[in-house]
Amino acid sequence: EREDNYGWHLIVTTHPQVECFAQEFDASEPHVNYASSSSKLDRLRVLTYAGTTSERRKLRGHLDGATGLVDASFHVLVMSYASFLKDYLHICQIPFQTVILDEGFSWMAVA
Repeated sequence: EREDNYGWHLIVTTHPQVECFAQEFDASEPHVNYASSSSKLDRLRVLTYAGTTSERRKLRGHLDGATGLVDASFHVLVMSYASFLKDYLHICQIPFQTVILDEGFSWMAVA
């Protein structure tokens, strides 16, 4: 029996790749079945976390709705290394099940 894993999942990548990752989830939708046939969800919901300080503050309102359940407002959070460092205290309060550091060598550049 398969157990669905809706998250939360975090992808941290370089700034130019943030939108690319979010688009990949939409592009893969017809080819990847993220949930079982009995579920109400046909794809994982992605929250792209980027913008100015005030824009990111508004996006943090969605973090309160992060439940890891099928009907959550998002399942995958995609952000840049720079945004992660700026909002570390807020992001680290979410118990992510999966964390992906894309192009991990970039971490050294912003640290």
